[in-house]
Amino acid sequence: MKSPLTNCVLLATVLLGLCAPLHAKDTILPTTPPESLNKHIRLAADGETILLGRGTYDLDMSILDKSLTIVGVSQKDTIIRNINRSHSIRGKANDKMTVTFEHVTFTQKPRAKASGVHIVNADTVFRHCTFFELHSSSPSISSFATGAAIRMTNSTTLVEHCWFESNYLRISSADSMYASGGAIEAYESDLTILDSDFLDNKVLCLLSADRTSSGEAHVRASGGAVSSFGSKLTVEGTTFEANGIECYVSRHDDTIVELEADGGAIYIERTSETLRLKPRITNCLFRGNDVYVTTNTMNYGSDRWSTTGGALCINVDDIPIFTLVDTCTFQDNQLHGAWNGGAIWGLPDNDSQLHIRNCEFICNSQQQVMQGGMVEVNNYYEDCNGQQEPAEGPEPEEEPEPEEEPEIEEGPCLYDLNGDGVVDQVDRRRVSSAIRRGNHDGPEDVNGDGQVDWDDMNLIRDNYGECP
Repeated sequence: MKSPLTNCVLLATVLLGLCAPLHAKDTILPTTPPESLNKHIRLAADGETILLGRGTYDLDMSILDKSLTIVGVSQKDTIIRNINRSHSIRGKANDKMTVTFEHVTFTQKPRAKASGVHIVNADTVFRHCTFFELHSSSPSISSFATGAAIRMTNSTTLVEHCWFESNYLRISSADSMYASGGAIEAYESDLTILDSDFLDNKVLCLLSADRTSSGEAHVRASGGAVSSFGSKLTVEGTTFEANGIECYVSRHDDTIVELEADGGAIYIERTSETLRLKPRITNCLFRGNDVYVTTNTMNYGSDRWSTTGGALCINVDDIPIFTLVDTCTFQDNQLHGAWNGGAIWGLPDNDSQLHIRNCEFICNSQQQVMQGGMVEVNNYYEDCNGQQEPAEGPEPEEEPEPEEEPEIEEGPCLYDLNGDGVVDQVDRRRVSSAIRRGNHDGPEDVNGDGQVDWDDMNLIRDNYGECP
């Protein structure tokens, strides 16, 4: 039996351990959420990992000049929410830090004044994260809003296996409005998005033109899900569904309205002639994205309206740019009311090239693809009646031929629909084709519920890899 003195020594040792300072090798384990995450970030040493428990953590501070890894239990069980300002991650221009978030959901406290994560001069990684119902509103004479979920400047960000749903920017003013990136805006940065989903992210514009002080109103809205300005952009294996731009103009006088609404899902623009950017968008699905503009009255003699790119808009603005879109499906993307490029639009610059290859274009509105300097290889076009139609724009290098629907064969595992031993985007496209055909009886119904739908699409994505 231990003596009373021994017990006192043991107790003192434990207490001293609890009060010991934190070092980079230490791990913080909050166990009684909900609570503020601020104090744990302040106490954490550079390079430390913070493990979060189940519950909700409020974050209302900046992470400055410190590399951290913050890991939750799961996206469902660990919530990080802002209170009065964005979660700011800021590093030094010539000495970048790295901040990683895994298995958490970012959301917004009711009536919060700002939303999302603002990244400046930092490297960041988001893996298995959800960004849900983050929004930013800016009512003023000059209204400005960007990146409801993530805003990044001079930074490098990897987004992998993440879910962005119902994030939005809302701008309303009288004279000047600008909104970009319903979910993400990247400015002169490096953004990579892998195997993620963007659902119902929006840029919303509400303009009361009668209240202008100058007799003119200027509105620019771009990128319902993602906007990229002067940034290296790579997007692979990602789904964009039901994202868009919605602008409503109310006018009862002679106010002149200049409005640009571009890129229901993605908007790309270069910012400097010195930049040599090559955006890459591969193995992606764009479905049901749109650009919608409506007004109670149109001043046809004076108004200047432009709506382009129901899914994707590339604005070269006289600066050459090379863009590759490969092995993607564009279906049911819409421009409402005007202009061209129901799926893809790029401003016609002869020095720019938009390479589109191995893609499907199904039932997109207006002219499905419009761009100067376009090169097409092995694409498939189909109108809303199931009829094949020719490509819009310049003659393709190779004449596209209708793809025959291959027979579906059982692969070596449940989700391998084409039998090549790998579950990948090819199998996911088989499910997309089955949804389009209304076929609910084949092996595309991988969850066996009698319907081929987005649940089956997501199951295949979640099981990417070689069959066991």
